[in-house]
Amino acid sequence: MKKARILIVDDESGMLEVCRDALRDLPNTVLELESNSRYAAERLKREQFDLLITDLRMPGMSGAELVRLARKCDGTLPVLVVTAYALNEFDPAAATGGITRFIAKPFHPDALVAAVGRLLTASRCR
Repeated sequence: MKKARILIVDDESGMLEVCRDALRDLPNTVLELESNSRYAAERLKREQFDLLITDLRMPGMSGAELVRLARKCDGTLPVLVVTAYALNEFDPAAATGGITRFIAKPFHPDALVAAVGRLLTASRCR
């Protein structure tokens, strides 16, 4: 079975570590961590991923911009937004801009694992 590649983007190193620690034992997955949203954007253009996990508010390129770019690169890429900001308060367009699922910070690691599992299962069934 092919390993699912998950790109996790957050400018806070602590949040990247939380996500990595929560997801590291998921079977058949490879976690790719990126703290710079512009670098993440370049990777989305060059590489194929099975899931994008991103924060919304980041310097350089916002998560909403990153989601729009991801949709241009792969219209079926599942996107999970993990953010402390409500979607409708931060970027109303983000709610319809290709986000598959939303988890509010702070979150329990099990909630992240469950959401990622559901998204990967659904994307494999496409």
